[in-house]
Amino acid sequence: FWKRLARFARSCSALVVIVVVALAVPCSLQALRVETSVDFALLLPEGSPATNAYTDVIEVFGSGSLNPYALLITPASSNGSVASQAFFDDTNFLLCFLSSTNFSDGTAPLLNLTFVRSVTGRASAEQSCGWEPIAASVWEQVKARTFPIKSLLPDLELLWREQVSESASTMTVTIELPFDPFSKRGRVWLTSMRDALRAAAADPRFARSAIDAAGTQLAGGGGKMLDAQAALERYFPITIGVTLAIVFVLVGVAFRSLLVPLRAVFCITLTLGWVYGLVVLIYQDGALEWTGIAAFKRVEQGLSWLSPVIAFACMVGLGLDYDIFLLTRIYECRLAGADDAEAIANGLVSSGSVITAAGVIMAVAFTGLLIPPTVAYNQLATMLVLSVLLDTFVVRTLLMPAIMFLLGSANWWPKRMPQPQ
Repeated sequence: FWKRLARFARSCSALVVIVVVALAVPCSLQALRVETSVDFALLLPEGSPATNAYTDVIEVFGSGSLNPYALLITPASSNGSVASQAFFDDTNFLLCFLSSTNFSDGTAPLLNLTFVRSVTGRASAEQSCGWEPIAASVWEQVKARTFPIKSLLPDLELLWREQVSESASTMTVTIELPFDPFSKRGRVWLTSMRDALRAAAADPRFARSAIDAAGTQLAGGGGKMLDAQAALERYFPITIGVTLAIVFVLVGVAFRSLLVPLRAVFCITLTLGWVYGLVVLIYQDGALEWTGIAAFKRVEQGLSWLSPVIAFACMVGLGLDYDIFLLTRIYECRLAGADDAEAIANGLVSSGSVITAAGVIMAVAFTGLLIPPTVAYNQLATMLVLSVLLDTFVVRTLLMPAIMFLLGSANWWPKRMPQPQ
């Protein structure tokens, strides 16, 4: 079988390269549409008590109730107090300023005051900006326990403790979003809110404010996860480039060639793009939903944000491992006196069964992650299984030998190989 396959790859090398690339490139282009999500639900096993409770709370109260944001506001002066009337007034002015600002895409007001909880005021449709101020003196009555409605004292005292530090040096304003803080809209909201806070800090109306507008911070909600996702998206392309550059250098030094590492990097990159494109088709477009397999069903949120990154390291490692395994056999045959075509064929024949067996074993092992009803695991397993199968049966078996047959003696340039015997 391997001899016949080697003869086919040699006689139809150009056709093999064209067909494989023609299949891989359109699929790889689908990877440009990838959407990743930090949604916690992707990490939870479907049907578990925790997942059901999480889903029920979201359906009844919304995602924002589980992950509210908090505005951290401090006085402008170091010895100022958040309990002063001036601080209350300027905090309310900041909230009205934010509620009059739209999303960065201009679709809606950035802050719906109905979902804001603060000791400085409350939402009211009767007020000009939709916010009714509460006087600071009210909280002095609560603190002195002279508030006229005694039944409300416990709730008011709890609210004060939740939103004002013991030293009265910091105040928080709770913001519950009416949509998922981890969604794409939640990501746009976070960026827009941070832009709005920077705009407030630069606004002359806050120049003499009792609050430190420039020092106002946004905490909680989806902020930490969305920032981590943004950092990962920013550095992941750099990681890919650096990794492939290291692969190029190491393979080039090991075989003293320029075309060998270039071909290796090309094959690895082709496999990566092919796999990422396929998972986009599977999980974003539902290409395999017709199978009825739960692990391949369409996911509204897209891909779990960590799965492509974890899979990348494994895919590069396995792809390079199989590449070096076959390449070493070819290299040894060439040094032993075989010509280039004979060395490539002998290398494929001698290592083909071993590489195929190793690939099948790895694919079976990774398939185990398709069994748990956890989307992130299923997506990771799909990437790894596809990578191993494509690498084993297409790239290492057909594409790599075909490219090397086409290059012939140029494979080893600039190294001078011994004359064939």
